[in-house]
Formats: sequence, structure tokens, C-alpha cells
Amino acid sequence: MSVKSDYNALDLPEFGPGYLAMIKLYDSETKKYILDILELLTLNAMSYSWISVRAFYYYLARQVEKRRLEWNDIPAIRETAAVSFKHSDMRSAMVNCNRPSLTQQPNS
Repeated sequence: MSVKSDYNALDLPEFGPGYLAMIKLYDSETKKYILDILELLTLNAMSYSWISVRAFYYYLARQVEKRRLEWNDIPAIRETAAVSFKHSDMRSAMVNCNRPSLTQQPNS
């Protein structure tokens, strides 16, 4: 199994401790930014599917790795998050589409 496959299997309770272990490698100033990003991820996980949040972080980490983005560029990261998450992906939309309409007649 590849590292990406392992990453794609992570659920939120597995991701959190791994993320916190990863930030130990950074200096204290960078840790602050990385914790800000964790907060952003956590807040988005409340409204969007975990798959989307995890994919966003994967994209973000690759951009940092390729030196196209820095961990401390919080405004650009927030802007990227705003563009990346779509309203159609919101959990409430998934829940609401499974609820019967008030005007819908039950099957007899």
C-alpha cells in the first residue's frame, strides 16, 4: 500500500494525532501557523465531508512541499480553502437531500 493510499484511509481521529506529531518537527513560530491551519481544517470538517477536508490538506501540503506556498501564508491558505470547499459538499446539503420534503406524499 502506498503512502497516499494510507493517507486516504485516515479518518479524523487518526489524522489529528498524526498532524500534532508532525508539527513537532517545526520551530515554534511555524508551529503557530500550522496550528492555525489545524483549526481551519477542524472548522471545515464540521460543515464539509472529511474526504474533502483531507483532500484539501493533501493539496495544501503538496503546495508547501513544492514551495508554491508557505505555512505562514494564512491569508492565501484561507482564500484557497474558500475556493476549494463547495456548497454542494456541505454536510447539511447531504443530510437535507435524504430528508423527505414536507410536501412529498408518503408512498402507499
